[in-house]
Amino acid sequence: MKLLKNINIDGIDYKVLISDEAFALKEAKSRGIATVAIDTKGVFDLSLAEYAVEGLESIDDEFLKKVICRKHNKPLTILDTDRLSLRELTCDDYVKIESSQALSESGKYFEDEATFLNYINITYRFFDYGIWAVEDKENSDFIGMAGLYFGNDKNRYFLSYFISPEYRNKGYAYEISKAIIKKVYKKVKPAIEIKKGNIASIKLAEKLSKYSKDMLKYSIDIFYLDVL
Repeated sequence: MKLLKNINIDGIDYKVLISDEAFALKEAKSRGIATVAIDTKGVFDLSLAEYAVEGLESIDDEFLKKVICRKHNKPLTILDTDRLSLRELTCDDYVKIESSQALSESGKYFEDEATFLNYINITYRFFDYGIWAVEDKENSDFIGMAGLYFGNDKNRYFLSYFISPEYRNKGYAYEISKAIIKKVYKKVKPAIEIKKGNIASIKLAEKLSKYSKDMLKYSIDIFYLDVL
């Protein structure tokens, strides 16, 4: 079985081959075409494809966009709101993150550049969720970060957000956090961790909790952490 699909990303058409034939996958890869292996028995050489799935029912346009982004080293756009765009972080974002957090009292997301690069190279490929870049949709300015992280001690996902100081008090944190919750809540229901005494974050968490309860019919769990 061979199925060649055309997917448009940012106005550019890309091809993706979906096949259960090793020769077809190898030939497509040699031509620079993104590939998805249909591997019902788990016997394929995984180097032949960006991803392997058990059947066509696992594949939709959103999945194919992810395959193309992995193939061509493009940051995947997660979602858009009226004012903002949420996309995967890239190598070029590290300097922006360091600059933004130097102006803030918030803790660092990434210990150093090596940790950051390791994060974006592994997390996005093997996990569905992560920390993403928040951009102004109109001019692509880097505004901050938002996304989900997994809390091993509580065995669940948590919402995280950081808006650069110069972009605060414009409703960006609420806008992007609300959009993330709406996108993921049917698969995971993220909680929020907040340090006690952080009034701004507490108010935002309570506002998000009201939104999720009223509009999505689930209540966000909020955990208040002692300040160390």
